[in-house]
Amino acid sequence: MKYSYLPYLFLCLAFAIIVIPLIFYVCHFGEFGLSDEPAIWGAFGDYLNVWISCASLILLSGLTFYLSNIDNKRQEEYQRLEASRNKPFLTCKLDKNATWKIRNVGNGPAINIRYSFVNATEQFDVPTKIHSLISGEDFLFQFGEPNTVEFKLAIAYYDIHNNVISTFFEKDDSQIFEGIDLLKDFDKGNYVSLYMLEKIMMSYR
Repeated sequence: MKYSYLPYLFLCLAFAIIVIPLIFYVCHFGEFGLSDEPAIWGAFGDYLNVWISCASLILLSGLTFYLSNIDNKRQEEYQRLEASRNKPFLTCKLDKNATWKIRNVGNGPAINIRYSFVNATEQFDVPTKIHSLISGEDFLFQFGEPNTVEFKLAIAYYDIHNNVISTFFEKDDSQIFEGIDLLKDFDKGNYVSLYMLEKIMMSYR
């Protein structure tokens, strides 16, 4: 853990705050042997209490900071787990009515969805925007002949936390890429070739 050393740091600091003034006191006022005078013990106690209070304050501050950090880490981990449980994942398949459909097989809604096909020139057409898909929802569309062998489809979409996810579908194989927008170059006014897309997917691996 990032701050695992902090308890030892604060403990050493508190120990030093008590021991160093104690050494100075003994070297300056002390004698070898124990005094029988209550007044001397009282003065020594008053002197030491100040440093013990400082050390206690440092230990308390360090413990509070350390426990707060642990709690924050647990909260972040919980949020990551919740986000992963609620992610959308879009796949594509040909149904029995010879109609292609994009289905959300994830647990969360997919928003800002765009999809594009590879055309005869090995480039993707300008993406088509569709409505959001909740978990288990389908979007139906037509693409040439039902048994088209060269069918390739790229889908880019977002979850509710604005994390981008992409799916590349070829024949019966779906590949999912988290954190990558396969169609982002269209937003810059550029066309996307199949070669460019394959380079992006190779770099992801």
